[in-house]
Amino acid sequence: HRDADDRTLGGRGRPGETTAEGSAALSLIQEAGFDELIWHLVDVGVGALFGVADGKGTEDEAAFRAAVAGEIDWLNVPLSPAEFSDVLDICADDVFRFGPLTQLMLDPQITDIVVNGPDEVRVDRGGGLDLTSAVFRSHQHLYAFIVRHLGRIGKTVNRAQPTADGDLPDGSRLHVVVPPVSGE
Repeated sequence: HRDADDRTLGGRGRPGETTAEGSAALSLIQEAGFDELIWHLVDVGVGALFGVADGKGTEDEAAFRAAVAGEIDWLNVPLSPAEFSDVLDICADDVFRFGPLTQLMLDPQITDIVVNGPDEVRVDRGGGLDLTSAVFRSHQHLYAFIVRHLGRIGKTVNRAQPTADGDLPDGSRLHVVVPPVSGE
């Protein structure tokens, strides 16, 4: 005979939820695509941070990564070890650093980063702007990045107030121009 614990994900899933529920959730996310998977995982990881006292630091990132890893496991997402690591890094970079711009922000040769849309990121290393391979997953991902980083410095941007400037905590400057000023 099988009891309820035999239907859970070997102790890895959520209490009271079954493998079938995890599979159904994964199916819905897969239909929506990679972007939705990342949004979902970030939401789960951020939700785990509400239990962490200080709100920043390596403990928070460790708790975040553990929650995201647990959710990937619960959903039974078919990832290789390298893909699993990449997904964890993508999620953590979105929350704790500069998302797809993280590696560019760490490069001391780069003096400017210009984002002209989710799929056009250019950098200046002293010889003009060069297109990079860095991309945001969608317009929504780029807008969430803008809102998050402006919010950290007490600024907002929207159609009524389409420009914003400010100094980020790391000393870099952020200048944002959104529609209608920037065009669609």
